[in-house]
Amino acid sequence: MAINGVASTPSSLSLSGASITLNFSYTFKDTDTVSVSYTPGKIKLQDIAGNLVGAISNFSATNMVIAN
Repeated sequence: MAINGVASTPSSLSLSGASITLNFSYTFKDTDTVSVSYTPGKIKLQDIAGNLVGAISNFSATNMVIAN
C-alpha cells in the first residue's frame, strides 16, 4: 500500500466474505493517491471463484474520501 507514493503499513486488517479491509492510523484526505501491491506469500489470497490471486504491483485504488 502506498499513499501519495510513500509506503504505508496497515495497523490492522480484517476479512469478511470476499472483502479485505485495511485499517490505517493515517487519516486519508480527498487529494491522496492510493495504490496497492500484493506479493503471494505463506497465506495466499483467492478470488471469489477460488482461484489464487497473482502478484499485483502499484494497482491504483479509488480514493472515496469526500472533500470537506
